[in-house]
Amino acid sequence: MKKQIVLTALIVALSCGAALSSLAGAWVHETGSGNWHYDYLGRGVSEGFLKNQWAWLDGNHDGVSECYYFDAEGVMLANTTVNGSAVNANGQWTVDGIVQTRVNGVAGSLENTTELVNTTPKESAYYERFEQAETASGLSWTDGFRLSGDLSHAAYASFQLDKQYSLLTLTFSPAAGQSGKQKGRVSVTGLTSGRSLYRSDTLSPDSAPVSVTLKVTNEEAVRINMIRGCDFLFDSVAVQ
Repeated sequence: MKKQIVLTALIVALSCGAALSSLAGAWVHETGSGNWHYDYLGRGVSEGFLKNQWAWLDGNHDGVSECYYFDAEGVMLANTTVNGSAVNANGQWTVDGIVQTRVNGVAGSLENTTELVNTTPKESAYYERFEQAETASGLSWTDGFRLSGDLSHAAYASFQLDKQYSLLTLTFSPAAGQSGKQKGRVSVTGLTSGRSLYRSDTLSPDSAPVSVTLKVTNEEAVRINMIRGCDFLFDSVAVQ
């Protein structure tokens, strides 16, 4: 399996969904254990390993990526099932034995995808647009939005869906320039069902960007929440 890649970091809530932002990084192979890791910082050290995440990887630079999962130690899993999603001997996500692929830079089924990140939210608090901003891992993102909050107030942005979509994909990251003590979470609430659709792990200012794909069938609107005291940048809010 070729390991020179362009990475899209991905944590999947329900399945190995669509990711929209790319990172450069490097594979790391342990000769003793045979384990594979992916270092999103490209330094070959464990601090940069993707952990508890799905990742779309283009191993041979043919413009088509496969999806892999990395556990809490940053080890790529193979020949197993992760939250109901199967991965084969090469670590690639499969459905009914078929390797799932994604054309780089194109989300999900490649059809009927609508980007909401540049639209005006239905409601918002402590929300602001940015033309350019830097993520905690040093990426430069353009034309997104920021949610800024602390322990005294909640930050959120609500988007109208009108029950027209089945999937929602978010790409977000802690913003650069925050102290190590500023940790937070991102959650998504379905405003029709009243259910929590997603709640991220606690992320610190040095965490990698995250993409998550959620089912939003029959939701009139959803609210994206910033929990606790870490500012988050949103590069994409895509529906299909």
